[in-house]
Amino acid sequence: MRIAILMLGVLLLLLLQAVELWRRLRDPAALTRVQFWRRIITAGILQIVLLMWLAGDALVGRQSPLTKLAYWTAALLFGIAAAFSAIREMGEVSRRANRERAELFRSVGVENAEVDRSPAHDGKRASD
Repeated sequence: MRIAILMLGVLLLLLLQAVELWRRLRDPAALTRVQFWRRIITAGILQIVLLMWLAGDALVGRQSPLTKLAYWTAALLFGIAAAFSAIREMGEVSRRANRERAELFRSVGVENAEVDRSPAHDGKRASD
């Protein structure tokens, strides 16, 4: 059962990578180049972690304790690296959304200022 769950995780991450590639080909402006590669690499690192977990007992079962420690530490560090990469991606998405929202508010403010200065505008708002 454990093997099936781990392989399902690997397949889901492959599907995620395929969806990101499809989105990139369909709409290149949706993500920056750095965001695209960060997502692909993060999914790849998570696949490596799952495969290390899957093959861990078979690879290091009869090895020395130091080798086992090194192997499982590497798996842990790969997982931590993927988590930090995901956190960085969340920050980038948040910054981009805030920039787009600020640009929207600025553009709405400019349009309202232009309406206030138009000759047809008599100085009164519709709500007055």
